[in-house]
Amino acid sequence: MEYQVGDKLDNQYVIVEKHHGGMSSVYVVRDEFSNKRFAVKTVREALMADAQAAQRFAEEGRTWMKLGRHPHIVEAIIYREIERQPFLFLEYVDGGDLQNLLNREHTLFLPQLLSFAQQACAGMQYVHTVEISPAQHGVIHRDLKPGNMMLTKRAEVKITDFGLAKVYGARTEAAQSGLGLGTYFYMPPEQFLDAASADERSDIYSFGVFLYFAATGKAPVPGRSVAELAHSLLNRTPTPPASLCEDLPPAFDALIMRCLSRQRADRPDSFAELGDKLGQIQHDMEQDPRWSQSVPACTVCGYLTRHRYSLCPICASAFAPGHWGQTPEAETREPGTVGATGMDTARVAEQLFQQALQDEKAGRLEQALNSLRRAAALRRDDQRLVAELDRVAGLYRVQRSHDKAKVYNWPMLNGNVTRNGFSPESVVPPLTLRWTVEASEWTIASPVVANGVLYVAGGGVSGGDRGQLVALDIARGQEHWRRGFPRELTLTPVVVAGERLLIPIDRELVCLEADTGDLCWAYPGRVPLTASPLVWGQTVFFADEAGQVHAMNALTGSLQWTAQVEGSVYTAPALWNNRLFVGTVRNRLVCLSAVDGTEYWQYVAGAEITSGPSLHGNLVLFGAADHRVYCLLQSSGRLLWDFETQGEIHSTPGLVGEATIFGSRDGSLYCVELRTGNLRWEYRTSDWVETSPAISENFIYAGSHDGYLRVLEAASGLSLWEYEVGEEIRCSPALSGGQVLLVTSGGRVHAFRAH
Repeated sequence: MEYQVGDKLDNQYVIVEKHHGGMSSVYVVRDEFSNKRFAVKTVREALMADAQAAQRFAEEGRTWMKLGRHPHIVEAIIYREIERQPFLFLEYVDGGDLQNLLNREHTLFLPQLLSFAQQACAGMQYVHTVEISPAQHGVIHRDLKPGNMMLTKRAEVKITDFGLAKVYGARTEAAQSGLGLGTYFYMPPEQFLDAASADERSDIYSFGVFLYFAATGKAPVPGRSVAELAHSLLNRTPTPPASLCEDLPPAFDALIMRCLSRQRADRPDSFAELGDKLGQIQHDMEQDPRWSQSVPACTVCGYLTRHRYSLCPICASAFAPGHWGQTPEAETREPGTVGATGMDTARVAEQLFQQALQDEKAGRLEQALNSLRRAAALRRDDQRLVAELDRVAGLYRVQRSHDKAKVYNWPMLNGNVTRNGFSPESVVPPLTLRWTVEASEWTIASPVVANGVLYVAGGGVSGGDRGQLVALDIARGQEHWRRGFPRELTLTPVVVAGERLLIPIDRELVCLEADTGDLCWAYPGRVPLTASPLVWGQTVFFADEAGQVHAMNALTGSLQWTAQVEGSVYTAPALWNNRLFVGTVRNRLVCLSAVDGTEYWQYVAGAEITSGPSLHGNLVLFGAADHRVYCLLQSSGRLLWDFETQGEIHSTPGLVGEATIFGSRDGSLYCVELRTGNLRWEYRTSDWVETSPAISENFIYAGSHDGYLRVLEAASGLSLWEYEVGEEIRCSPALSGGQVLLVTSGGRVHAFRAH
């Protein structure tokens, strides 16, 4: 059976990615119980009826599982049948593979290649010597190539894909004799002649091809067809790699040529020997002054490259100036400062520190703060860096507090077409409580402000009405008008051109006069409306429980178009550049044309979409019940990154600078790099955080179930001010007129003004 993204395996594993190989399909799944991800391999649907294919797949599963666990091989976890179809559950590796890296870089920085190669040798030595049974020792891979060398986001190599593996001591079927298995480019001469006779030194030849290609960017022997390649392998000696790459150490050149010997007896005897020789070459290079050089280094995984990337191709983190090789002060380094790739983290941290001092001297406090944060992340035990970080954060806070404030009436969050939580008004802590009034018995909908009036929707019986909508003057809390409805109001209203107020009430979308509360029109739907509406110009977009998305003229109530998506819609849509983004309970984020509702693309997350979407540039962010925030490219729906917390995400991600801020039901507020998904900081509260933050310049205003309104600094996560209101806070605050306006779950409105 062929599964699609969004389907479930065994009613537990949600498919989030799908890939095809020659004879197999690989799904990336999320376990709903543990939230862990696995790669799941199965026979392609077209081969399910082929008994031989099924037998080969079962043999692969048995072989792979017998390998057990090693840091440099992908672990096979379990083999099982689901609805009579075989599945092999594998460890999920999240950093791509070496083939993709070679496609980008053509050749690898030699010290980095040596590091990768030694890790692969450790994995292959284990594979070649592991006890499969008392009579069987070792497995021959027979398809060793960079596409089967996976990378974790810590730049660790893991060998994968044992589909063509041969177990030593096991009987080899006669039908295999004479077959040329594996990928031709990496195949040793003997494997062309007789695949069944492949041994450890056959894998070493394949590994030598990888070393040759990664060092020179060229193939060891030419071949435009299988026949031509076979002839070259059997009759031609490769050009020495040093003749193609002049700075290649002679010992490395000689070692590669040994690996590529046509006669197996001339190759290294084992991967242990090969790994030792690679380690000696790396050590000799470290002592050679010619190899002591500055090179960009990833600040997280330590990847070294001569290429000028803005983000690391392995873990998508930032690069910083690094150094490889022996330095004059090498003898005085503290233990542990040099990583596996040779990156001197102490040196990088010091360079970042010096850059921060220069930026501070030039008045660029924000840049200085960013450099110090990165330096402190590299050297967490350096009290000097931590103290400097706190000092510059204080200076930056003072600078921001003296900036001239601007005043706006701004409909927060649900009134902002990008739904990013940002207000252009500057409200600077500390704050003073100015007034408090009772608006309703309870509320879970965020308040909205326009023209100096705060609109609060909630519930509570009054004169037989179960829903209450109240308009309050933000200066004094004076009630302008109140309107009752037969149903509770659970969704946030929106304001149209400062004149009309739109709010869903059960099955109706109701339009009121903003200054009086008088009814203008009501649109009757067939099923309950389940998401707060979105207004752009004179068009309102809203959605319902049946998965219908509607566009309507906000002034007249005339329907313009309706589109169907899969699953009920419980989060408000977002819009940018005539593209409408909608999340559903069937795990889908759908991109529609705002003009006619045509679907452009959809992305299937690991669980129900519970917050967002919010937009920034070409990015769309949203939260899901699988505890993750996802970041996609708006143009294509391709996943850029996801960030996992310990609780469901009901807080729409807010955006500040190049970071996103959101809360989780695990009780924390998180600040994550917008382009990489890397954590900047985490602020821990004592209860759920399901409200979306309101962001005023560098200040984050956020409430939580513990009854506190907090103000954090966006750059550092430092708590600048907090106030206990005594009730749960389940909706976002609004900022306007120099005030922060907060509504508690008990329906009480608090107005705070800056000193």
